[in-house]
Amino acid sequence: MCQDPRDKVYAIPALAPRNFAERITISYDESKTLGQVYKEVAGVHFATISNVSEPLPDLERWESIQHIGTWEPVNLDNIYKPTGETAGTPFALILIDYNTSKFVDNPDTEALISEEEWRVLVYTHEEYIGLAQADTQKSDTITTTPGCQNPTVVRPTIQGQYTVIGVCIVHGLWYSTKLLDPLPKPWRWVERRTRRLPTIEFFNTEMHEKTPEDTRLEPLDGFEMVWEEF
Repeated sequence: MCQDPRDKVYAIPALAPRNFAERITISYDESKTLGQVYKEVAGVHFATISNVSEPLPDLERWESIQHIGTWEPVNLDNIYKPTGETAGTPFALILIDYNTSKFVDNPDTEALISEEEWRVLVYTHEEYIGLAQADTQKSDTITTTPGCQNPTVVRPTIQGQYTVIGVCIVHGLWYSTKLLDPLPKPWRWVERRTRRLPTIEFFNTEMHEKTPEDTRLEPLDGFEMVWEEF
């Protein structure tokens, strides 16, 4: 029985695979709230949102295209610092949710518009760009949490806790590459489409096998993966 609710955080490394648990350091003092303690262990802050576009409402087709055009970065030829690419590449991939096959088969703008409805383009102080839910605000935080393949937008509360706003797409923060090791050979990521956002599975290019389990983490005996969308 934990007298201090912050002590329950010790369950996280106990459940985590060994190679991940070894990276977790638990340290808190009287000044830290429950939310701060859990954030330091279970989630990692990667970016703070600095600017948010106007969401794409239900407009006529041409109006929607014009609206999305206002999201374009100032110069698509500039270098996107998080990955070293020109800015046009991440901007285009974000707009189509990385679902390139869908737009090769159907390059019509209706497909693009359907992807952007009631979403916003966000910029961060760390120079990331991404797509997030329409109620995202400036100063919201982008985190990556073990077990959640997509980055998540959260908002600090005056009680020292965090409100989950929703998952987002941020180029350069996919697949927990900032949190876990790079994917080892012969594995590679393949896209798995859900109702809204893409998630990933892991494909062994030598054995030609797919699995939803992250091959960078050891299995947890007695547990199995459950997919949930929110």
